[in-house]
Amino acid sequence: GLPQAEITLTSRREGEEVEERKNLKAEPDGSFRYLFSSLRVSTTYGFERSGVTSPIYRLTVINRPAVRQLTVMLRPPAYSGLPHRQLDDNVGDITALKGTRAAVAIATSAPCRQASLLFDGGARVPFQIQGAEGRTEFTLRAPGRYRIALQDSQGIENVDPIDYSIVILPDASPTAAIPVPGTNLDVTEKTRLPMLFRIADDYGFTGLR
Repeated sequence: GLPQAEITLTSRREGEEVEERKNLKAEPDGSFRYLFSSLRVSTTYGFERSGVTSPIYRLTVINRPAVRQLTVMLRPPAYSGLPHRQLDDNVGDITALKGTRAAVAIATSAPCRQASLLFDGGARVPFQIQGAEGRTEFTLRAPGRYRIALQDSQGIENVDPIDYSIVILPDASPTAAIPVPGTNLDVTEKTRLPMLFRIADDYGFTGLR
């Protein structure tokens, strides 16, 4: 047919009954353009002009996978004597001693094909996935950051995952002192010398030799 200077775009969001109508004017090359911005639900659309309608087309919105719930359990090294500690739900920032074991559990918005913890420097720790849930563990070795990468059953990945921090608490070396006699003395083989040893560590001892 003859080129048209104006057409009507009709659209309807999924779950809505009201149809939206927008008049579009032709571009200099005779084409018509319209941008559907921030689509959150699937939408059908078509065109009309002078009683003539086009077929109905469909824009299908696919939701990317996302972490719905995050749980982190911290198991400090045995020598510290510290108890296991679970972080609040959806808190992933970790502050703990070097050597702490972190058990991470996630629940995702959809079943995933794979999921991993991605660390600064490129290290990757995979989750064991079962449907929309996953579990994994890692040992704190150095400060840094990590994030959770997801890929659903259709191969669609999550975008802009949250960065979580890892902070290593200081652990001072054990100290030892001999306050009694507290000075150098000359003694014979038969001298009986009372001595007092004082040892200390910020998290305790597992052995003494």
